[in-house]
Amino acid sequence: MDDPIVRQLLPQFAVTLHKRVLGLREAVVTGDATEACKIAHMIRGAAGSYGYPSVADIAGRVEIRASSGRDLAASLSDVDELATLSAAIRVAIGSLPVDNAE
Repeated sequence: MDDPIVRQLLPQFAVTLHKRVLGLREAVVTGDATEACKIAHMIRGAAGSYGYPSVADIAGRVEIRASSGRDLAASLSDVDELATLSAAIRVAIGSLPVDNAE
């Protein structure tokens, strides 16, 4: 993360990612394909923008499954993987040096 602006935004990205993964899990568990598709799309876009292609790819799989009407419950393993990656991202971002330059 060489861009100081992106580095400043990463902590909020990590918090938002965590909340969205929780929301995605709820949507998948309740079978709300429309909400799952919407949340997965947001995760996919943000993760891609912040340089997390693995997260974007997994969210994309969930988005495709949700939008296609396929068995949404089959996405639970992907959601579990997103939760694991989200936790790892929060730890990694928490260990970044703080740039106090103004």
